[in-house]
Order: sequence, then structure tokens, then C-alpha cells
Amino acid sequence: SANVHNAQSRHDWSMPAAVEAADAEAILRRCISCFTHRHLKHDRERQQAALREAAIAVPFLRPRLCGQMAELLRLGRGIARSDSSDGNKGMCALLSAVASPPAALFTGADTRHSAEAAIHAFAASVAAATRCGVSQVEEAAHAALGKLMAQARRHDHRADPPPRLPTPALVTALESEAVVARLVEALACGFLQRKEFACDQLVALCRGSPAACQAALDSGASTAVLANLRAAGGESNASRDTASNPESKTAPGQLTMGSHRLLFGCVELMSILMCWAPDCREALASGGNGSLLPSLLPLLRLVMQAADSVEGRRLKNGLLLLLTQLSSAPSGPAALAHDGHLLRLLMGSLLATLTPHLVGPSTLGSGGALRLCRCGGGGNF
Repeated sequence: SANVHNAQSRHDWSMPAAVEAADAEAILRRCISCFTHRHLKHDRERQQAALREAAIAVPFLRPRLCGQMAELLRLGRGIARSDSSDGNKGMCALLSAVASPPAALFTGADTRHSAEAAIHAFAASVAAATRCGVSQVEEAAHAALGKLMAQARRHDHRADPPPRLPTPALVTALESEAVVARLVEALACGFLQRKEFACDQLVALCRGSPAACQAALDSGASTAVLANLRAAGGESNASRDTASNPESKTAPGQLTMGSHRLLFGCVELMSILMCWAPDCREALASGGNGSLLPSLLPLLRLVMQAADSVEGRRLKNGLLLLLTQLSSAPSGPAALAHDGHLLRLLMGSLLATLTPHLVGPSTLGSGGALRLCRCGGGGNF
């Protein structure tokens, strides 16, 4: 151990040397030792330099080395500091580097169980950095995760006609509960931009993956979506108060707490989850605190008051299609009939502005339940 310490002391950490593919494992091992060696584990300057040097090994990363990279990312999160931007440069540099991994991680060539486990640990470590509590590092981690997911979608061949290429381990790793749960957390309690990012990624993951849908449901995605819809629907009360208060600066019907992008993303995500999980659709249609209908009605009022726009019409279409899915649940017609009078008023105005090719004719039954049909079929929109 003394020889390792002396060798690292003589190394010029401020100017990382050129890396050869064969040196990547040695570099990662040396960088990890800066956090674990008894003489170096309190040397923050050395550790920051080690994280920067590890970044230059990323182009030579192979599946079997992902476990070491995951460990280094975990150790880097441990020294992240909210009171020092300079103290986070090493971790941010490493996250920026792992956002562009080599093609070897997407080829699916190494299918050994140990390699797949290492790749899953790597994806989970990047996702965990999005919730480390240090804004600078979280921003870098969100950017890295977004780029990784964009690359993974380009290498996802599951929807290709046979014969198809094998699905790389990194694609399935980014759909695991360890990653999806971090996105759900951001959707539940992040600020607006983080929520929009998380919702967009969840929609992209869940659209073609039952495993990602199940992971999202297990992580509380439906609860997070309901919270966002309720928060937006609550603005209808504020809008009415604004109309009666001339001193208020917010125009009636204005979305002040959320954006059309976030709200439509939440509506689309909820639609996808209900398509994949009929039990979820029934739970959301039935009464109680987890019911979706009480969250949709105030939001419908709000979008009715908003100025006409492409985004507004898109959101109205999405809300109506979500009501269509709710009506297909066993308890859906009864739930809709309970609020039939309000729905008649809302739908009568909404149908005048809906895109014709998305929604077909609608009729009101004798019991007051609204029956809607959508042209073209399909599970989601």
C-alpha cells in the first residue's frame, strides 16, 4: 500500500496522460483508490483530479468495466458539495463524459451475466446522481441521462421486423426500476424544468416497454401524475379569484403553476400506463383519493378558460381521450354518470374545438353517462 501511495504521489494529477484502451481499467482502479486508500480518502483535491482523469477513460469503457465506473460515480456523489462549485467540477466532468459512451456498450456483444449486472449498476449510478441534493451535479446528471436514453432509443431493435438485432443491455438497464424510480421522484417533487424532463423520458420509456411501465407504476408514477394534475386543476380556483380581483396580475385561465408541455406529458403518461395496466385504469376510475376524475374536471375548466392555441387544443384532446379510457373501465361509466351534468357542459364546449380525426361522435346516455368513441383505434395517442 505504501508503494501505491508513493506512485500516486508522484503522478501529475493536474494533467492527465493520454489513455490507451488497455490502460482504462488501471486508470479506474487508481481513481477509485483515491477514495478508499487510507492516505488519500480525505484528500478532496486529489479526488477531484481523479474524477477528471477517469473522464478520459470513458471512450475506452467496456461492459466489464461499467461496474468500476458505477462505483466511481457513487464515490463522486459522496464528495459533492452544495456550497462549492469548484468542488463539483470533477464529478460534472465525469458525468459529461459518460453521456457519450463508446458504441461497445450498445452493440450487445458482451452478454455475460456479470457484464449485464455491471451495465445495470452503471445506469443506476448515473440516475442516482440526479437526486444527490447538489444542484450543479444534478443538472449534469440529468443531461447525461437524457443523452444516454436518446442513444439507447436509437439502438433499440425490439420493434424491428425479424430477424432483428439483440437488445443491448444498456437499453434494458435504462428501463430498470432503479432508473425509472429516480425519474418518478423528479416528476413528483422537482421544479418545472426537471418535471418536464422526467415526464418526457418516462413517456419515451413506457411507450414501448411493459417492463418500464410496471417499474413506473411500482415507483408511484400514477400518484405523481395525479399530484401534477391536481396542482394545475387547482389553478381554476385561483383564476376565478383573479377575475373578481382587479389588482391581480394573472389573467383568468392562465396556467401559472405548470406548462402545457408538462400537463400534456402527464396526460399522455397516464394514458400509456392505463393501456398497459387495466388494473391501474380501474383504480383510477373508481372513487376515493386515488381517483383520476376529480383531478381532470378542474383542469378541464381551466383549459376551457384559456385562450385558444395549438397547445391548448392538444391538451383538450388529450384530456378527452383520457376520459374515454376511464369510461372503458368497469366502474368508469358509473363514475362519469355521477358528474354527468358537469361533463355535458364541458364536453359540449370542448367538442366544438377538438381535432376531428382524433375524436369521433359522442352521445349522452339516458343515465347521464358520457359515451365517447375514438376513430382509428389504438391504445394511446
